[in-house]
Amino acid sequence: MNLRPVSLAVVVVLALALQACTKTVYYAVLAPHEAMEDQHSCFRQCQMLHAGKTKEFLLCLDTCPDARVERDTQCNQVQFDRESYGCTTMQNKTFDGVSFGIGIGSLIILINVILLWAYTLSCHSCRHITGGRLKHFSKHPVRYWTWTQISKLNKHHMAFAWISLATLMLSDLYIMLVASGAFSDPRIFN
Repeated sequence: MNLRPVSLAVVVVLALALQACTKTVYYAVLAPHEAMEDQHSCFRQCQMLHAGKTKEFLLCLDTCPDARVERDTQCNQVQFDRESYGCTTMQNKTFDGVSFGIGIGSLIILINVILLWAYTLSCHSCRHITGGRLKHFSKHPVRYWTWTQISKLNKHHMAFAWISLATLMLSDLYIMLVASGAFSDPRIFN
């Protein structure tokens, strides 16, 4: 028996679980306007050295006397002198204080993977690969059984195609809405 599909499913479930274990932490980074515009300031040096690496950038800012970092808040929640200081909101994914859990999004993606896998297995070429070249099914009972099961799925191939297409669109829409902040992913358990 080929364990590749089973191992792929396990990897997908673990990846979904790890994604569900992260949380987004917001940081309000404040610095004087001069420091934000001056190419030689400590703030700009940290920004250029650690572009795209939020954690390293925030650690570097701790060494800058003119910059201030507020954790778990965004710029619109911080009071500061807007004429003298500029503020930028950064975010970072972290595992701090987050426990394992599964949300509705995890289930939607899992159902989508199962339906896509059913569509793939119900394909005529998959049926041919498992038993198409056999002359005597009695000599290959495992392949005959597999061919029989895939033949049963093959009757519903077009239905699997439309259903998997619809669930793919719904999954993408759900992920887009959660990622945009329209709503948070309801948790089933944490």
